[in-house]
Amino acid sequence: MLASLIVSLSMSYTLLRASDRSLAGTGLRHTSGRIVNGLSESKFSFGDGGETFTISEISDYEEGCGIGRNIWEASVALSCFLASYSESMGRTLEIGAGVGLVGHSIASNSSKARVVMTDHFAPLVDNLASSLLRNDLKATTALLDWREPELADAVASGSFDTVVGADVIYYYPDVKPIAAILQHLLAEAGGTAWIASPDYRAAEIGQALAATLRDKHGAIVDEEKYILVSEVGEIGDEAEQTETDKEDAIVHRRDFFGGAGNDSGGGEPEAGHSIFRVRFPAVAKG
Repeated sequence: MLASLIVSLSMSYTLLRASDRSLAGTGLRHTSGRIVNGLSESKFSFGDGGETFTISEISDYEEGCGIGRNIWEASVALSCFLASYSESMGRTLEIGAGVGLVGHSIASNSSKARVVMTDHFAPLVDNLASSLLRNDLKATTALLDWREPELADAVASGSFDTVVGADVIYYYPDVKPIAAILQHLLAEAGGTAWIASPDYRAAEIGQALAATLRDKHGAIVDEEKYILVSEVGEIGDEAEQTETDKEDAIVHRRDFFGGAGNDSGGGEPEAGHSIFRVRFPAVAKG
């Protein structure tokens, strides 16, 4: 039997405003343990000495997980961005949570936010529940397909203050159902949604979502551009690995989080993202 091979490395992420490259969020530190059979556990923390939590990615051999089995760079960008908002987010729903980096980040940063993490795939929801238990975070999980807004009633016993989603828009047919579920969950309370889209894949589709929300649902939508900069740190302690293994691990993480952006040199790939803020006017009562 092959021994498990673990490659440990450190990555730090900084979110900058594209307009002037000023700091746009709290830095996120990522220490990953990558196992060659496809299973990975990654530790994250905000700032120096901040609270640490562990995210479990799912083996490529696990059926019924879709592409949400891994951490995607849009969730890193949105987690950095939302760190300063966490204490004011109230009742928060994450759609298309995948392995739940955004939801875990909010729950670990805030004593007030009440987070519900949802996904369409049952194995991902089970993995989320296990991660929350392991990290001792006060959040809940639920199975939810955002393509069917009426099903949200089973999750939402009342309106949400905030909805978040990272890298959930892939195709133009996704636009109408996402717009509908955002209105369904937020409009009554006049809530806010934060939706992050990587520019290399979903910039035009994100703008189509913004237009639909404005024109069809009466929402106020603002779009801002950000740059996610990642830097590879020192390789940690490893077991039974070669120099090639080390190099493969670094390339894996560079490609994964910054491969679509511009390489600024010094091991700092960049990836562009749009973050959309969606606000619904509160419904008048009485």
